[in-house]
Amino acid sequence: MTDGQKKNLALDALQKIKEAETKARKIVQDAREKTSVKIIQDAYKDADQIKERVLSEARKQAQDKKRSIIQEAENEVKRIIDESKAEIDRLRERSADTRTEAITKVAANIHKAIEEGHL
Repeated sequence: MTDGQKKNLALDALQKIKEAETKARKIVQDAREKTSVKIIQDAYKDADQIKERVLSEARKQAQDKKRSIIQEAENEVKRIIDESKAEIDRLRERSADTRTEAITKVAANIHKAIEEGHL
């Protein structure tokens, strides 16, 4: 093999090495890009799952709070109704007492008027 042939073989080998390096760089770059896209997609997917979990928990807490508020309101309504019934009973007793007293006074006045001859 002559020096010229050896030089050509060396140049060819060098050229193939450069092509292989370029090809390898391209493969690495493509892999990085694909990996980046995959990482981003996975991150979005994870974020969506986290968001859904957080929203679900927030909905549950809101429902629990709503139930608690409704229960408190129902208890308050029951308390007010009970107090109102008790007040109505007290008013009935007082009005019955007042009615009896009024009837007694009217009867006494009529009786007095009869005795005095006004009627």
